[in-house]
Amino acid sequence: MTLPSTIFSMLLAGILVTSHAAAQTGNQAMQTRDDTPPVAGVQFRFVEANGIRMRVATLGDSGPLVIMAHGWPESWYSWRHQMQALAAAGYRVAAPDMRGYGATEAPANVEDYSILEVTADMAGLVDALGGGDKAIMIGHDWGSIVAWHSVLLYPEKFSALVAMSVPYTGRPAQSPLLSWQQAYGENFYYILYHQEPGVAEAEYDANPEGLLSRLYLSPDSPRHPPVISSPLRSAGGWLDRLGAPMALPDWLT
Repeated sequence: MTLPSTIFSMLLAGILVTSHAAAQTGNQAMQTRDDTPPVAGVQFRFVEANGIRMRVATLGDSGPLVIMAHGWPESWYSWRHQMQALAAAGYRVAAPDMRGYGATEAPANVEDYSILEVTADMAGLVDALGGGDKAIMIGHDWGSIVAWHSVLLYPEKFSALVAMSVPYTGRPAQSPLLSWQQAYGENFYYILYHQEPGVAEAEYDANPEGLLSRLYLSPDSPRHPPVISSPLRSAGGWLDRLGAPMALPDWLT
């Protein structure tokens, strides 16, 4: 994999973040962005799945269908190298922008992003693209969690599962949020931060480049010292805890 999975080591259980304003912005961008795929051979399709309009990058004209679910904060583009390899090996590949991302619709309500909804999206893609056949489900990061549950809830639609970065562990004894609250207490943890209504959205919407430039780095990428060194949540949000990059990593233009 050209993009090392360790980039996302701190995002292994990433939670989707949404707001009404973010949904409006995303849907406006969907109507105006250039829909020329930046990868040779890839084509964009817009598919109705589970009641929403999803943009799907596709490659390969025949063979078993492979659906690839990206993580947070990513898009179909994270799979660009794997798509080419799989198509060359005889597979038909579909990499959607997941619900709330890229040119796929972004429903406004938090409840619209439950695991039941996002797995129904994947099942809907199989119906729309599979031609009656089962699909191979591949997920990375948050997409792995979607992939597990898609296969669990819709076994009639999937023939195989690949989970990257996040192995299946089964249902925990208690809510992960409760476990994290007990573990971190008054200290900052980004997933708990994402549960505070509107707070993370406001920080990220004010500086989206600041967020992505800090996350799309390798572990050894040179950074400036973080502005916030205190572990306490009361000391501030997330961006100032992540040192700003001094340069782009060599795998990112």
